[in-house]
Amino acid sequence: MAWSRWRRGKSGNGESAQQMAARRAQLALASLAPLVWTYTDREYDLDHVVGEAIEQSAKVYKAVEELFTALEPDHPLHTTAIAAGRAAADLSLTSESWADFCAQHSLPGQDEPATAMDREWPDPSVLRAWPRYEVARARTQGAIEVLAELQSRLTQYTGHNVPAAWHAA
Repeated sequence: MAWSRWRRGKSGNGESAQQMAARRAQLALASLAPLVWTYTDREYDLDHVVGEAIEQSAKVYKAVEELFTALEPDHPLHTTAIAAGRAAADLSLTSESWADFCAQHSLPGQDEPATAMDREWPDPSVLRAWPRYEVARARTQGAIEVLAELQSRLTQYTGHNVPAAWHAA
């Protein structure tokens, strides 16, 4: 029943499909891209977020893709959502190279969970030794900027500041 109401454009509480997509994207960005709301308000070392950004980029792209697919082309969020999707997709193109590099530099006998943690939160010196470091760093910076803009626009659109609520909790 709920799915059929969504397909018709309304949820059980009267939200449109676009409003529901905006809320889902807002929650996804707050949980999948914490770097956006954690690091945009203060000085930070970008080297500490590149691994996290790469590891989460495909999931962030999927969340943003669901948003821009649900939005009408003339919707005020559409252009920003497409730019955010492009930034996440560009960053995700570095993930295979990053995973290969980390696998080559992991400790002998290291299990997959430990390797995954090293990919997501690498030692900055290991990150800087990666041949695609500069590309990933630039793409991360670009993704932070455009995703922060999208998160801000989503806050305005939905009237809910999810990151601020999470910080207060």
